[in-house]
Amino acid sequence: MVIDAPAHSSVNHHSCPGTLCRCQCPVYFIDPSFGLLGHYRFANSNAADEVDQAFFLPKLCNRCERPACVQVCPAGATFRTPDGVVLVDRDYCIGCQYCIQACPYGARYLNSQLHVADECTWCYHRITRNMNPACVEVCPTGARIFGDLNDAESPISRFIRNHRVSVPKPEMGTRPRVFYFGLERNVK
Repeated sequence: MVIDAPAHSSVNHHSCPGTLCRCQCPVYFIDPSFGLLGHYRFANSNAADEVDQAFFLPKLCNRCERPACVQVCPAGATFRTPDGVVLVDRDYCIGCQYCIQACPYGARYLNSQLHVADECTWCYHRITRNMNPACVEVCPTGARIFGDLNDAESPISRFIRNHRVSVPKPEMGTRPRVFYFGLERNVK
């Protein structure tokens, strides 16, 4: 991956087991409330209903080109880096949660220990050193691909060229840079 060019990511929904990546994510180690039991468990108010289909959709920052979270932050704590990663400066965040409400993908949450907004950083500390995010590194099925779309021969460029990929909620106009393969129509 070339960091000074826009990096992109793809998730192959057909082969994503949704397990090991969560165990390696540094966000889980920073805030236990975002962990395996805290964030992904839910009260099933429809337990009596018949379920036709269930799915796992990772709550990733979609690295939007026009991030709604940046636009609504009154403190300027949420910003987009020159290489396209949306981050929160914890020193400036006032915990108002406007960005959490503005994110159409549900990728942000309130860090229960620091009382600031938080999200997937795509392991910014790793990608700025030309390493893959931890979730990509440990994915046992290769369902996650991270790289530079400006390089026509990069694995992600080849994957996107050879598969029909989509983004969730394209009608929001945020122009997400995380692409999904195999998303069901009703999930988009």
